[in-house]
Amino acid sequence: MSEINPDNQLIQALSAYVNEAILIIKAEDAQCLYASPLACKYLQSCAVSLQEKTLFEIDQELNNFNQWQAYVSQVQIDNAHAHYTCLSRHDNSELSVEIRANWIRFQEVESILMTVRDVSARHIYENKVLDDKVLRTFTLHEAQDGYWDWDLVENSLYLSPHCFHLMRINQDEVSCSVLEQWLSVIHPQDKKAAFQTIDNHVRGRTERFKLKYRLRQKSGEYIWVQGRGATVERDEDGNPTRILGSVIDITESESTAQNLLWHSQHDALTKVYNRKKGYEFFHEYLMKAQQSLRDGRPALFQIAVLDIDDFKRVNDQYGHLVGDALLQHFTDFVQNYIEGEMILARWGGEEFVLLSYGRNDLGFINLIDHLVKRYSSSTFKGDLAKPIHTSVSVGVACFKNESDSIASLFKAADQAMYQAKAEGKNTFCLA
Repeated sequence: MSEINPDNQLIQALSAYVNEAILIIKAEDAQCLYASPLACKYLQSCAVSLQEKTLFEIDQELNNFNQWQAYVSQVQIDNAHAHYTCLSRHDNSELSVEIRANWIRFQEVESILMTVRDVSARHIYENKVLDDKVLRTFTLHEAQDGYWDWDLVENSLYLSPHCFHLMRINQDEVSCSVLEQWLSVIHPQDKKAAFQTIDNHVRGRTERFKLKYRLRQKSGEYIWVQGRGATVERDEDGNPTRILGSVIDITESESTAQNLLWHSQHDALTKVYNRKKGYEFFHEYLMKAQQSLRDGRPALFQIAVLDIDDFKRVNDQYGHLVGDALLQHFTDFVQNYIEGEMILARWGGEEFVLLSYGRNDLGFINLIDHLVKRYSSSTFKGDLAKPIHTSVSVGVACFKNESDSIASLFKAADQAMYQAKAEGKNTFCLA
């Protein structure tokens, strides 16, 4: 019994179970390798005829090989990539479609599987809406999104009224060009990424783009906005001549996202990094130290495990609220010693980890020695009638060998900390 070609099985499955047209295109040269019966119906051609064509003969918006290569690269990065285009039919009419593309291996070659959906009815309605001046005026003035229209030939920009509302200015207050005005209110730290995103789109590397940036209002305050855009007109060489887009205020959602991110990385009580984020820094510093050794450079990485002495006694004698306040007092004190690439993380209870990268071993050891002595001489009062003195025991481990790991370094520092406890507390020991 002859073996069934897996590609034939794929074709049969696609044809039988998928309710959308299917095209399989060779990645190397855009040759059509397969067209499902529904694709043949859409394009008014038989499968044999379509397999003699390249996508350049089918897709009206695919103008040159460089554009195809950029598209192939995008699909490799973003599997299930989606875009809209127009396909040429046998009777020379065009069909508006949505295409979703996936990277596959077909007939022993790298290929792109395209599921094609007919959206011509929707485009007819959209064009009708665009031609309706009443609907267009209502949308531009009442929608919560701002809309913009960029003419790349004239290098001019139209902004809808809501865009000016986002800037909290009136259109007659703009003394320069509208394009210059919009560019001037983008936060300086966000301009490079925003311009790079737009440049990639203009160069044909993306079908559409989305970007997030801060926008300055008339008061000087910044809000977060999200913009989207896509090319709607091109010249004979396929270069964009007109890009349309929208912009919406996302300040509230961005604030919520930033707040959630902060809480996922920090200890709520002490405001220092939590154990999970501490592990991330630990791994990052370890990788840098190992690379330094491989490059023949000093590996300047140290870890200290800090444990507040007799913390349970404070909790038992004065209560957990005082214990919480003591933890906050301790982290505030240690933060005064943090500089450069040093981070403090709460590992659990009254135990903390201090990571340092870029400082030599002796410098870090001297810093820990100074910290231990100064902390024991400090006082903590909180809500107590009289201030109390507490101390800290510390274990220090320094990265020495490429074989050192997170587990081995932490274990060494933790054991050194317990040795400091055994030696009477209020001191540090070196692993």
